[in-house]
Amino acid sequence: MVVDNQAMQQYLNGLYRNPTQTQIGPSNDPGFYAKAQQDMLTMKHRIEQMLLANQQCAEVANISNQM
Repeated sequence: MVVDNQAMQQYLNGLYRNPTQTQIGPSNDPGFYAKAQQDMLTMKHRIEQMLLANQQCAEVANISNQM
């Protein structure tokens, strides 16, 4: 199974920008959707890590300002 990375990125960008208007993906290959799901979970995990790091920095800054 070879997944076209450009098609994958276009599909995921469409989902992100306007999920209600996104049409079915460009493939009937179940591997395409398995890869899309994995890529979305990876992005979700990265965003959660960024939010956690941002929250920790904000807490440190808040504590520093209180001293």
